[in-house]
Amino acid sequence: MSVRDAILGVLTLGPTYGHQILFELETRLPHRASINPGQVYSTIARLAASSHIRPAGIAPDKLPRYELTAIGRDAAQKWLAGEDVPVVRSWDDLMDVVLLSCSLPGSDPSRLFERLRSHDRVETDAGEISKVGVAQTLTKRAEEIHHAAVSSWLTDVEASIHSGGFPAHGLRENRPGRGRRPSAGARPSD
Repeated sequence: MSVRDAILGVLTLGPTYGHQILFELETRLPHRASINPGQVYSTIARLAASSHIRPAGIAPDKLPRYELTAIGRDAAQKWLAGEDVPVVRSWDDLMDVVLLSCSLPGSDPSRLFERLRSHDRVETDAGEISKVGVAQTLTKRAEEIHHAAVSSWLTDVEASIHSGGFPAHGLRENRPGRGRRPSAGARPSD
């Protein structure tokens, strides 16, 4: 899933500032070890230049806020509704699409899941693998196993949604801390 699609998805929740977008992505996509703030901010700039988002005033602490334009809202709604499924290249990308769409209030991911299952959009480099003998057979089997795993995981996610175990939520009320995270070995000074 592209950072562009993820940002558009978060902005369906309403106007917010750049670091809040980063915070929302980090909390909604816990499988990602980190999300590059520079990539988020450069993507925000590109989305503004392409008229997908626009300034939405200033937050009380003087941070510029952004909101979706009609173009941006349409793009976000298309992928959330399964009309324009983002390209999924890996399990992490699949988890991005599924976990983000499920976390957004008012989103019904059933059509998106249907499209993910039917298209199994995880791309393989099968064309690069020799098409003779064992390599072709193993590649075909890997694709079958992958498709079954995607379908099974989506079934588990749907069951969690229907049982109320995966509640959607709006923007987090607690303000994210800003600045760099301390390194793993860093200790507060005495």
